Amino acid sequence: MVLVVVVLVVVVVVEVVVVIVVVFVVVIVVVVLVFVVVVLVFVVMVLVFVVVIVLIEGAQRISLSHGPNKPMTVKQILG
Repeated sequence: MVLVVVVLVVVVVVEVVVVIVVVFVVVIVVVVLVFVVVVLVFVVMVLVFVVVIVLIEGAQRISLSHGPNKPMTVKQILG
């Protein structure tokens, strides 16, 4: 009888430990996934920022000097 009680207690303790370990592992996996998502969002934001800066710089370089009284041909614009 005592042996049965000891075995049952050991089984319950092992099950509790297994549940605690599984919960701990799941929490760590979720934290790592959230970290990865945050890093990816940051990388995308930096890339968008770089693309916007490049587009703005390109737009400033392409500015043309013309007015309503001074039309430009395509050859002059490309030229």
